[in-house]
Amino acid sequence: MLNGSVSDGTFPENSFFANYELPYLRKDKVSKVQIWIMDDIEGPDVESCGIKSVAVLQQILEQKGFEYTCADNYRSVRTLQCVDSPSHPACLCSSSASTPNLSLHHLVILLFFTFQWTAVD
Repeated sequence: MLNGSVSDGTFPENSFFANYELPYLRKDKVSKVQIWIMDDIEGPDVESCGIKSVAVLQQILEQKGFEYTCADNYRSVRTLQCVDSPSHPACLCSSSASTPNLSLHHLVILLFFTFQWTAVD
């Protein structure tokens, strides 16, 4: 998951990931790379899939022969961002939506149940 709202590059080419993890990813151990570009809920959309530094990351993955997907503002992660800002326009559900949406109330119950279940183990 990468921050699409930063101005100095979503995929910094001098980062730990770029220098020490990405070069050593093994195709026999990694079947697919999922790139999620998440903008800050209040922030600008500086980078997206296929643009600027994200395009560099995608090119590196292609050169190394990795299968990958790239998603901008992945809905499940956006829902988690909306826990802190439920009244933000990006968090409001459209009444004309054709697919059912997970309500914030159900998300909180799900998170509580998951926490309780893992705490018992």
